[in-house]
Amino acid sequence: METTIIIDKMIMHHVDMTTKKIIFAAKLIELQETSLEYYHTKLDKIFASPSLKNINVATLGLHVNRANVSQESDEKFISSSKETVQDLYNYFIMFEDMPTCNIVFVECKVDGVKHHIMMKLNFKLVETNVIEEDGGQMIVRVAQRFNLPSKGLNVEEAIVVNQETKEVKIIERKFMLDGKMDTYISNLYLQGYTELNDRQKISIMEKSIKRINREYNNNDIDTLALTKHKMVESIVEENQINPIQIAIKVFEKDYGAQTECIEMIKEAGVVEEDTVNSSFYYPQKLGKCRIFTDTEVEIIINAQDYIQGNYIRKQENPDGSISLILDNIHELTMK
Repeated sequence: METTIIIDKMIMHHVDMTTKKIIFAAKLIELQETSLEYYHTKLDKIFASPSLKNINVATLGLHVNRANVSQESDEKFISSSKETVQDLYNYFIMFEDMPTCNIVFVECKVDGVKHHIMMKLNFKLVETNVIEEDGGQMIVRVAQRFNLPSKGLNVEEAIVVNQETKEVKIIERKFMLDGKMDTYISNLYLQGYTELNDRQKISIMEKSIKRINREYNNNDIDTLALTKHKMVESIVEENQINPIQIAIKVFEKDYGAQTECIEMIKEAGVVEEDTVNSSFYYPQKLGKCRIFTDTEVEIIINAQDYIQGNYIRKQENPDGSISLILDNIHELTMK
């Protein structure tokens, strides 16, 4: 389901980790068409991210309080955002590989519900050619510079506060601290703990498989059927579902896709030992696939039959269309 996001106001501060300086913005971002398109895309990616997870924090936690105060006026929105950036910077300097970044604060409505969102846009170090004059001759040298992430890249770090329910969700990544990778949003800044329920674990697995599959294969139907089939097998054989093991089995013939999918699932908070109670799922129902065509035809078939080509065959036609052929049907009934 598509998320409807209406941006009310935004502000962006810059943190230069090379010079160890914070450049605070004095006013809100003007909501022009070009900037709105960029930030709308970034916000969409936050809510579509399999890495977005719930975090348990105190009801009167610092960040939740600031989110509440920021609603009172533009001045308080700006001042509370500056306080948050300063607090975050105090953690940034603890890490060895913290990148230069823009930190954007957004007041918006998500499907009609008010949200306060902080997203950290990490700059990427890229190589570029620089043309210079040297002794009357033009020379080309390779230099490095920081680039703001493009519109299509995922948001790596964010804090989302639902201002009606006070629910907090985060996307976070690890950086190097004292010789090991560690996070700072959940355990240092928010001082909370992330907790995924069974449905969230399955959702993370499914979203990760779908996203990686699109990057590698672009065949959602076959992968969805295979995912369902492997989940049913796991329930029947082990009476539980291990999300990472399902991803391994789905991409067992593509090591690159398998590795990326496992990494994405782990970044979202699911670990190798995590399992899902099979009581949430009924094999008979889970094993069914619903196929919808652009001609408004719906077909319901067992995932295993679809994968193995039992009773149904897919045929690609010369004109680019697809024919689904039903085989070995002895009787037709209508319900």
